[in-house]
Amino acid sequence: MRSLNCSRKEAEEILEADKAIDQGKRMEFDLTPAQEKQAIKYANADTHKPISKPRPERKPDELKESIVAQIADYLPQIQAEQVTIANKNRLIAFSLQGRDFELMLTAKRKK
Repeated sequence: MRSLNCSRKEAEEILEADKAIDQGKRMEFDLTPAQEKQAIKYANADTHKPISKPRPERKPDELKESIVAQIADYLPQIQAEQVTIANKNRLIAFSLQGRDFELMLTAKRKK
């Protein structure tokens, strides 16, 4: 009673209320049936799903395509084998002296 700062009568009321809650009895501070139904609906809701936006179509970069094509044409001159353009804008795969390589071209953003 001292730790609760209440009288004996109030402590007994608290204990009775606790017992009633443990037994699942409805209390005056419980949700109304409509509120409880709404709470269950929100508790069973799916997690937040991000909205998928379609990726914007990239503009073709003729300069990068030209550079990749010229490098791909040059590689056989240095005995590179199996030269393939994996991505026409940036990636060339080839073999040289028994080892496999990938050459990636990146362009820096305009300042």
